[in-house]
Order: sequence, then C-alpha cells, then structure tokens
Amino acid sequence: MKVSSNEAFPYHQVLQEVLTGSLAAQIGPLPLIPLPQDEDLLSIFIVQMGAVLSNKGLYRKDKVVMLVDAEMPRLNLLEPEVFCSWAQNYVVNYRIRYSKIGEPYRVYKDMPTELAKKTLMSPSFLPFVPKIEELFPIPIPVENGNGGLKLMPPGFADGKYVFEF
Repeated sequence: MKVSSNEAFPYHQVLQEVLTGSLAAQIGPLPLIPLPQDEDLLSIFIVQMGAVLSNKGLYRKDKVVMLVDAEMPRLNLLEPEVFCSWAQNYVVNYRIRYSKIGEPYRVYKDMPTELAKKTLMSPSFLPFVPKIEELFPIPIPVENGNGGLKLMPPGFADGKYVFEF
C-alpha cells in the first residue's frame, strides 16, 4: 500500500511524562496520558493519544483506522475493543482521584471502550494516522540506486510510504 505522510499535521515535541516506579519496571517507562474527567476536554485527550500513537503502526483508509495483521498479509479494521488493549503497549492512561484530605493521586485505568470509539472516529485523531493511498498485495519492483531493480521488502520500508505484504 502507498501511504501519505502525516506531516501536514505536525506535532511539536513537548515534554511527555512517563511511568516510573514498580509498574514501569514491569512494562517500561511508557508515556502517561490522563483520561478525560468532568472538567477536561475530550479533544485534548484525543490529540495526546494521536501524538503518541502516530508512528506505532496504525493506518487509515478514508476515515477508517486500520492495523496491520501480524499473522496474515492484510489490514484489519481497528475496533474500539481492540484499540483499548492495543494502545496499552504504548501508553498508560490514568484518572486523578483525591484522598480524604484532598491530596491528588493517580489511579491507572484502562481506556473505556466508549472513549476508544470516540478517539478512533475523531477528526482530531485522524490527521495523526498515515492515510493509505494505494494497496499493493504483491511485491513491486523499485530502483536499487545502481540503475537496477529490486523487489520492495514486506513492511513499511525505505521511508517511501509504501507498505508491501
């Protein structure tokens, strides 16, 4: 498949808080993103998720987010239920709670399915996901730099926005 770059929607690098402590020792220092609460805007959460997940293997066809199947040469529709657990490979979500004396603390939480659905469908999330322009179900020849041809290897390679199965 040929994929367009998501450079039209640049994300400026900002400091990203990461997980620390015993949980980080188990799963790694993943970025922390708070789940929206009563006073929060959903769009802020969606943009934060998009920025973190923009280069993690998601693609889209029109407005439908797809994920490369690890076992078969195809793209699968990314369902909200799958997105909840898939995203945990790259980010940890949490909510802020308050103790009896009013001190805030974090409670690590799974992304709710309804929030995952809103994220995947959001016009604020889609620009972070590279758009599929063409599908190539078989390897295609490309120039090798010496005037010859080689077959494009499977995957998203050589910075060419072409995904070969």
